[in-house]
Amino acid sequence: MGDNSMLLYLVRHGEADTNPQSGERELTKTGATEVQKMAQWFAKQNPPLEKIYHSDKFRAKQTAEILGNSLPSASLTERKGLTPNDDPEQTIDWVNGEKENIMIVSHMPFLPILTAQLLFGARASPCFEYKASAIICLKKNHPWHLKWAFNPSLL
Repeated sequence: MGDNSMLLYLVRHGEADTNPQSGERELTKTGATEVQKMAQWFAKQNPPLEKIYHSDKFRAKQTAEILGNSLPSASLTERKGLTPNDDPEQTIDWVNGEKENIMIVSHMPFLPILTAQLLFGARASPCFEYKASAIICLKKNHPWHLKWAFNPSLL
């Protein structure tokens, strides 16, 4: 009997410039390199993935594009509600309605709050540290379960 549970990949954007000249933070060279290494590792896992969603922040878009280059079957889409201080409630409703495996590229503190709420219920305290470029995989089994977590320091 096959397992058709949805997988949700949550990704923190790569290391970003802390003092941007343009006003919009972008990935540092180190950040882009780490995302590329994570993308290569992730692609080797042969993940079934249809869509990559990212916030409207440039650093998240850059991260999603690098990941997308290693995952040609996945389409990239900018989505509202994924910025650092957004309330995850709308995202939870949306994700719970999804049937396909998806990836969300987002930010601190949004990601740990979203993760805790999916795993432990509404208004749970954040319990995961998302290092830059980290990927956490959750599996929807009613309820959600942590499948794995990986970050660049493990490569």
